[in-house]
Amino acid sequence: GIKSVPLISSLNNVVKFNLDEVDQVEYRVNYTFDGLKDTVYHCAMFKLPDSWIKEKRHLIRYETLYSPGTEENLHHWNLVECGSEFEEIYLKNNDLLQQGECFSGEWLNAIQHCRKISLVWAVGGATIQDFPEDLAYPMGGPDEETRYFYLEIHFDNPRLKKDITDNSGVRLYGTKNYRKNEFGVFTVGASENYGGLIVPPGADTFRANYGCSSDCVNKFFEEQEEIKVFSTLPHTHLTGKEIYTKVIRDGKEVAYLANNKYYDFNYQYYNFLNKPVSIKKGDELVTECVYTTKNKKEFTYGGLSTREE
Repeated sequence: GIKSVPLISSLNNVVKFNLDEVDQVEYRVNYTFDGLKDTVYHCAMFKLPDSWIKEKRHLIRYETLYSPGTEENLHHWNLVECGSEFEEIYLKNNDLLQQGECFSGEWLNAIQHCRKISLVWAVGGATIQDFPEDLAYPMGGPDEETRYFYLEIHFDNPRLKKDITDNSGVRLYGTKNYRKNEFGVFTVGASENYGGLIVPPGADTFRANYGCSSDCVNKFFEEQEEIKVFSTLPHTHLTGKEIYTKVIRDGKEVAYLANNKYYDFNYQYYNFLNKPVSIKKGDELVTECVYTTKNKKEFTYGGLSTREE
């Protein structure tokens, strides 16, 4: 067989820490394949442990938990944090919702208060993901507005399996031994809807560019003078073959955040940059996705299925 392997990565070294000084908590979904849909986005709402809400934790590792027998169906998951308005507005008038399809009316009503993507995993990524030893993602604490979050899991079921229950999820590793730096997450690229992308059939190479203007980039900033990017996770579906994201400063390309000429859908990994790339106020970001549809006879549209883009 053949497997893609990154030859250069700044996280080739093993990050060491004492597991006895780390709190572990896991969250799992409960979904049964009905055999009717090839693409399902299943959501489950959770609350951080009371001890984490009382005292902030630094997240230094997370682990993707597979359910035996459905490994091939787990396409990706997102952990999305809810703002304080989820409690102040939604929970004030509603019970905590049950697990279900993410785009049902009940869930859409709830997750409009949850917009902060904090952790992600995609097919082919590392089951256990460590962060560099000087970096951590902050979760909890009395001053943090996030107490609730939801786990969104994309199940891909092209063979229409049915009557199989999946309990996949994530295990979080948090510590009170705080690291030097805290990091956040931002996303750039295309809108994942029917009109956000249209790729014609029979194209060996089709290029689509998506820009984040200086006004867009400036929204990332608070008081800091620059943002240092240490890792990226490029993502397309089955027709994607290359992904690039460039930093534009004063009209000139100054750096790549992503430079993936040999994108592999089945191996979507965190690319830890050998040297962090700085983004400054006034910069622009341009993401170029390259698609191939030479073996397709119909248009490919933007969407949530792996057969879409």
